[in-house]
Amino acid sequence: MQGSSLTNEKYNGEFPPFQTDWEQCLAPHQNCLIAEQLDYDQVEMAEMAATMKDQMNAEQSAAFEEITQHAGDGQTFWLQGPGGTGKTFVYKALCAELCSQGKIVLCVASSGIAALLLPGGCMAH
Repeated sequence: MQGSSLTNEKYNGEFPPFQTDWEQCLAPHQNCLIAEQLDYDQVEMAEMAATMKDQMNAEQSAAFEEITQHAGDGQTFWLQGPGGTGKTFVYKALCAELCSQGKIVLCVASSGIAALLLPGGCMAH
């Protein structure tokens, strides 16, 4: 941004610099969005994940283990299968497992119906 803001007649040099202390900016006690995403019972989530893992078939278990092993290292995974094969079940188990570890999980779906089936799910537009 160069020049001035016509509505306030201020120049860029008059504004304070942006916050650059990311650790402070992202601290849960200072950021209500992060605090909201961490507002769950980790013990309850661990119990839910364990129960769900016990109910998985071999394919679901393999996908679950592969994804949890690489959670956080930037890899992208795609669960694909016909309706009724347990994709949403695996997504819910992944969410519970990662939340039990204190990680932030954002469940985003391409449709409103799918978003309703995921914990805290929202629809991507």
